[in-house]
Amino acid sequence: MSFEISFELKFQGMMSDLQDESDRAVVIIIAAHLDEHLEEILRLAFVPSWSSSDSLFEGANAPL
Repeated sequence: MSFEISFELKFQGMMSDLQDESDRAVVIIIAAHLDEHLEEILRLAFVPSWSSSDSLFEGANAPL
């Protein structure tokens, strides 16, 4: 499944779940989803790390 289709399906499901939430909750939930999708996009764009863990994305002090 392509990234665009996956994102669209997740977005449609998320929008139906958000109808009963407060405005504040909607902003927090959408920000969390955007954070997850940004990480996915960056992982696809960057060259993979050869080590067992990627310090750019994983760990307590990871910048992304």
